Amino acid sequence: MRASIADLQAIPAFSKLDPRALALVQGAVVERTFPPGQMIFLEGEPGQGLWFLKDGRVRIYRVSAEGREQGFCVMRAGMCCGCPLFYGETNPASAQALDTVTMYFIRAAAALGLAEQSPEIGRALFGVFANGEKILSSLVVSLSCSHLAGRLAHLLLEQSQEPRARPHPQSPPSVAFSHQDLAGLLGTSREVVTRSLDRLARARAIQLGRRRIVILDPAKLRAMAR
Repeated sequence: MRASIADLQAIPAFSKLDPRALALVQGAVVERTFPPGQMIFLEGEPGQGLWFLKDGRVRIYRVSAEGREQGFCVMRAGMCCGCPLFYGETNPASAQALDTVTMYFIRAAAALGLAEQSPEIGRALFGVFANGEKILSSLVVSLSCSHLAGRLAHLLLEQSQEPRARPHPQSPPSVAFSHQDLAGLLGTSREVVTRSLDRLARARAIQLGRRRIVILDPAKLRAMAR
């Protein structure tokens, strides 16, 4: 399916492109859909190009030599998932769909060709790289929390800022994660995540529901995330 100009303008990297540049991007983009749980790309495999998230959530993670997963982050609509074009020839991490996910894919050769044709597109793609650096900085902040409850609080706060976390303006934000999802993102076991969530719930920072966590007191989460 071909992406519309309006859909491409909803991607922050392309939102300020002029009509000619948008038309060039539109000609290079391929739209793909992934069901929950499906792998989008794997760590160590040759990087094929750039993936832009239209809707849904994608988990980015690596696996250690001991076989332990370390979650990096959850990518959200509008973000670029995996940039081997900038980081090297192989994927630096794996990406897995958490929900039904729609993505726009641009092959590496096509992306480089677009940058050569249009300096405006080249600047937009450089902005993708700069945003990736911000994500890495956020990861460093999260990992600086030595205790898991702090890293969990940081993750919940970050995800609660998304528009989809507050479908009704008067309701408190909530995030849709299972305990196993969180364990994978934080690189720990489901049992440890359950204990940490119970601790946050006892502090009345959150309320636990079925595959959904309601944020009751963001200030308490911020204090725990320090």
